[in-house]
Amino acid sequence: MHQSRGHPVFRAQHATATCCRGCLETNHHLARGRELDEQARAYVVEVICRWIEAEYDAAVPEPPLTTQPRLF
Repeated sequence: MHQSRGHPVFRAQHATATCCRGCLETNHHLARGRELDEQARAYVVEVICRWIEAEYDAAVPEPPLTTQPRLF
């Protein structure tokens, strides 16, 4: 397996269909054949970051609820 396939950004790009210009056009309506402007690039980065954050949040277990020990 190629090393980058396990990288969070690689996984996020494929999970969010931001991996290539074809996917960007089909799924995000960012047309091929022209350079992505600053706003489009910021949008793609935001989509990727939100996916990574959601994956991280889902993977981090909730801390256990603790109760005060009974003293008496």
